[in-house]
Amino acid sequence: MSGAHARLAPSAAEMWGPGGCPAYPTMAALYPEPEDGEEAREGTAAHWWVSEAIGGTVHAEGAIAPNAYPVTAEMLKCGATMVGNCLAVAMEADSFNVETRVYMPTVHEDNWGTPDFFAINVRARKIWVKDYKFGHRYVEVYKNWQLLDYLAGVCNHYGVILDASWTIHFTIYQPRCFSRVGAWENEWTCNGAEALALIAQLAVAAVSASGVRPPCHTGPYCRDCTAKIGCAAFQRATENAIDVSLQAAPNELTPEQKGLVLSYVQAAQQRLQGMATGLEASLKADIRAGKRIAGWEITNGETEKWTKPEAEVVALGKMMGVELTKPKLLTPNQAREAGLDPALVGSYAAKVKGEAKLSPVDEASAMKAFG
Repeated sequence: MSGAHARLAPSAAEMWGPGGCPAYPTMAALYPEPEDGEEAREGTAAHWWVSEAIGGTVHAEGAIAPNAYPVTAEMLKCGATMVGNCLAVAMEADSFNVETRVYMPTVHEDNWGTPDFFAINVRARKIWVKDYKFGHRYVEVYKNWQLLDYLAGVCNHYGVILDASWTIHFTIYQPRCFSRVGAWENEWTCNGAEALALIAQLAVAAVSASGVRPPCHTGPYCRDCTAKIGCAAFQRATENAIDVSLQAAPNELTPEQKGLVLSYVQAAQQRLQGMATGLEASLKADIRAGKRIAGWEITNGETEKWTKPEAEVVALGKMMGVELTKPKLLTPNQAREAGLDPALVGSYAAKVKGEAKLSPVDEASAMKAFG
């Protein structure tokens, strides 16, 4: 049970868990995650700030996280709610833990992970499991396999045997996701018996995912799978999606038919977008390895960012009579369009190297350039 990542990682339980793809752990080992991009590094730094703050060390804007990413004003604003609520639970709990590794032998021996926060009150028979999501995509908390997997580890950590007398509070904080159920926190509460039954399903899925030549199943989770570029099942699904997209639809559709066709189209879009994402990541790796790919190149554009703290930029705007938060801080270019003196913008902002992108190459122009 050593190593940084478990073969059956809780963060991927949506993929290898019940209703998912049993082959995911095997395929992911063949196609590991590419190097961290800007979004991943930002998320890691945001998680670090939250864990530090819960532990009593509140870092200011501009502090540098262990992954060398700077703490932003947005991280402070977004993380404050989770920090406050975790500290409130800590006051009620007998024990709480932040970023502590737990093991899930009741699910599988190759299953362990690190919950963002968990706590227990033995007398009240309550357990809390909290997770922080800094991305923009909505994550459903109800019957969330990652949190249920963490619960199995929390019970092992505390030596708890679940039954109906226990109350489990699962919470996902996702401050950058705005949905009909709210942007900040989504909670699901269940009793221990219900949670235990779901964990049993997870254990069955873990056995299937650890078998010899487990089958590949496609689904919405393929979007986040690093192995889709080499997955035969996903390739067939993509081919079918392309084939369906080329077929003519009836001129007149009943409401039921429209609903059915829309479900087909949306499924096809998910598969095609997933394939595009996988191909882009694979081609980037090929180009970085020195291979020349006809029609494609990696480009690093420039993006302009504020070099001063957000509060200072907003104060500048107010001093010049320009509102720079509508509702969030405007970009330097938006600030110019809003009427802020370009010279002032230039003194408060600078162009930095953008994220590496895979871009199409005009072969005719390329031949002229090298001809």
